[in-house]
Amino acid sequence: MPKSPAIASVLLLLAACAPPEPTFVQEDPVPSVFLVHPQPNTVLEVDPCGCVDFQVAVYVENFSYQPFSPDRADAEVPGTEGHFHLDINNAYYGAPETLLSDVSLDGFTDGAGLSVKVSLVENQHTPIEIQDSNILEFVVEENLDLECSTSAICEASSTE
Repeated sequence: MPKSPAIASVLLLLAACAPPEPTFVQEDPVPSVFLVHPQPNTVLEVDPCGCVDFQVAVYVENFSYQPFSPDRADAEVPGTEGHFHLDINNAYYGAPETLLSDVSLDGFTDGAGLSVKVSLVENQHTPIEIQDSNILEFVVEENLDLECSTSAICEASSTE
């Protein structure tokens, strides 16, 4: 026991205080994916042959982006590593190899709607739950000053 009554009083007072509030450690951050280009409400141009060419840019957070590779398909990193899938008008378009990708579509007319959705998937193609909706809507407008697209998909459709 301390020799000073003042020290003893302080020690008793400290012992009677409530313990500090526990500190909660935040769980692993949730992966996020954002479609950053084209911007919402962008008007996409359709050429006289019905083709639309544009770029899609994707930004990811809390996620290690790896282009799909069969060598990585068995990697055990659930929810933290993988690639993204691109859906156009509710149909699977592909798994681009880079975060900035060219998109070429055919069969469009002036005033047609176009929706672009991006989703994250693990290496085994298991979807990863994300909090935000990543679907953007666009309208295509005909631009008669454009030359017909030279992309492979548009050239193939114009020769059929």
